Amino acid sequence: MTTKSKYNKTHLSDNAKNSLNSLSRWMKISAIIKFIIIGLAILASLTTFLGLLSGMSNSPMGSFLPTTTIIIGILAQILLYSFWFYITLQIFQSSQQFQAYIDKGNKSNLKAAFQKNKNYWKYSIAYIFLAIASYAVLLNTITSLIPNATDMFRLFGGGFPSL
Repeated sequence: MTTKSKYNKTHLSDNAKNSLNSLSRWMKISAIIKFIIIGLAILASLTTFLGLLSGMSNSPMGSFLPTTTIIIGILAQILLYSFWFYITLQIFQSSQQFQAYIDKGNKSNLKAAFQKNKNYWKYSIAYIFLAIASYAVLLNTITSLIPNATDMFRLFGGGFPSL
């Protein structure tokens, strides 16, 4: 399937190049969709947290959820989304390197593409563990607020108001 020339270039068959070209396009489409999702997720998170932050002074919930908790939540989300952006950038750059290899036939482009792809999968696994750890911390924080939930329950006369 591959042959080497005297100029240290790897040549793929036309079938292999077509497959690589298709893979490159799908990787790029996937990365673009992920970039859009990341942007919307950041916007949604900031809107939610800023809404909570602005409503804290007027809400009975304000005494149960300190401002520092909201700020830490914003920073944690920004950290997770930044890492997710970097991971997505790896797959986007891998796609570009595959396309550069198809266009130029330079072996260094192919090597760089596989390295970026390898980084994508390594960082994706790290992201999963980071996300699980951050949600475990979030759940721990929520459960530490549960004793205060009974006080909040009494504030509303024994039940939460209907919307």
